Amino acid sequence: MGNFTKTDYRQFIDEVMFLGEEKEFSGTFTDGLKAIVSNIDHALDLKRRAYNFALVNILKKYQIECGDIYQELDNKWNDIKIEKRSIGILTINPLTRIMMARQEEVGRKWTSYIQGSIDIATKHGKRELNE
Repeated sequence: MGNFTKTDYRQFIDEVMFLGEEKEFSGTFTDGLKAIVSNIDHALDLKRRAYNFALVNILKKYQIECGDIYQELDNKWNDIKIEKRSIGILTINPLTRIMMARQEEVGRKWTSYIQGSIDIATKHGKRELNE
């Protein structure tokens, strides 16, 4: 960008953070239901691709050189490992317990991914700020 100021950087970071809060990227309930009949990666694939597209567009808007950011984002996604936890509520039926556990796993993976992608974007923005 050449003239990337601290104000530009702050606006960039805010825009990246707000992206994760947008309606289409913030909730995972429906994705959790999809993950009951498929795996978590498959259930979140379209959401992840749409988020990546929007994130890269923000980087382009601020003219931030991001190299092969799609590979960085894919690596971040693949590095996130979610441990299975059991839901210890005995008064619910087993199917409901499975659904609740899957919902929780999907939510944790997505939250981890959003934070990781913010970290990646921040790294690229800081590099522009320092140049």
